[in-house]
Amino acid sequence: MKKSIIAIALIGVLAFASAGSAMTFITIGSGGVGGTYYPLGGAMAEVLTNAGIDVKATSRATSASRENCRLVASGRAHIGMTMGSALYQAITGTEAFEPDGKLPLQILMSMYPAPQHLVTVKGSGITKLEDIKGKKVSVGAPGGGDQILTNLILKAAGIDPEKDFTRQQLTQPEGVMALKDGNVDAVFWNFAAPGSAVMEVAAQREVVMVPLEEELVQKIITENPFLIPYTIKVGTYDSIKEDIRTIADSN
Repeated sequence: MKKSIIAIALIGVLAFASAGSAMTFITIGSGGVGGTYYPLGGAMAEVLTNAGIDVKATSRATSASRENCRLVASGRAHIGMTMGSALYQAITGTEAFEPDGKLPLQILMSMYPAPQHLVTVKGSGITKLEDIKGKKVSVGAPGGGDQILTNLILKAAGIDPEKDFTRQQLTQPEGVMALKDGNVDAVFWNFAAPGSAVMEVAAQREVVMVPLEEELVQKIITENPFLIPYTIKVGTYDSIKEDIRTIADSN
């Protein structure tokens, strides 16, 4: 499947056209508070509701990509935001979605690329990916797409999340608090840059963004052609003093 088709984040199984003057009710699966999906889902619901097309839309907070795919497939949501990697696995019934089988999802639109962030704070001793070994690391919330992309990175790097570090599965708000309080050493997040979660941590701690080696970036995108190489530029976050090489998933 071509990158341009796979790299999506907004999926849907409902046409917006309403019959006559009957009101059509739409539920949008967004994400957790602190991420990009949550405010975007609210804004989308507001636009649809006020568009004069006899639609009443509401946004539902979720754990994001994986949950949204399952909500849409089961009919409990009409539209869901998801990372391209999660969507690919959902429609092919592979990896995280192997127990589900192939889910009957349709692509509605692509919104934006979301780079993977490996975020830590000054003094953690983490300056490269391999340094997470032996540390306390959040790989993302259960049911979210963060974990899918994190696992693809770790697999390519030969790092076992079950053995090589103490794995935690935190939502974005939980990850923010854990980094601030020193309860985790690093977190993996996936969202459009700049992300509010990073800036919230930076308000109290000196944030360090960990880059991926170019060789690893190329290996990851070769193994997963729905991903793209990405550079978080200097100035995106105040504390970042050099370009950060990573990968991005479309949303």
